[in-house]
Order: sequence, then C-alpha cells, then structure tokens
Amino acid sequence: KLLPLHPPLFSPTFLFGNDSGTLLAVAGPNGILVLELPHRRPPYGAFDSNKEVVYCRYFSI
Repeated sequence: KLLPLHPPLFSPTFLFGNDSGTLLAVAGPNGILVLELPHRRPPYGAFDSNKEVVYCRYFSI
C-alpha cells in the first residue's frame, strides 16, 4: 500500500499519474493532493524493500 503521511479529507474521485511514475494526483470534490511516489527497487520493481505499507510525501493544491 502507498499511503500519504496524512490522509486526504475528501473522497478521491480521480487518479492521475505522470509519465515518469514519480507523482500521483488524487482529485476529489474538495481539492487535489499530489503524492511523491518513492523510487522502485529491484527485485520486480518493489517499493521500499517490499514493506507492506509505504508512506509518501505529498502537497495539496
């Protein structure tokens, strides 16, 4: 699971990722939250040593 450090205060209705896979925009009726996704690492492109939950930095628009 990829989770923001603090969850959004709205229900997401759209997800938009950038081409490089480093940012994910989470849009809802009350705003947009942009998550900075962690770098993937081998094996199999796992996030952060295959931890069950990885927290992401974010900023809101």
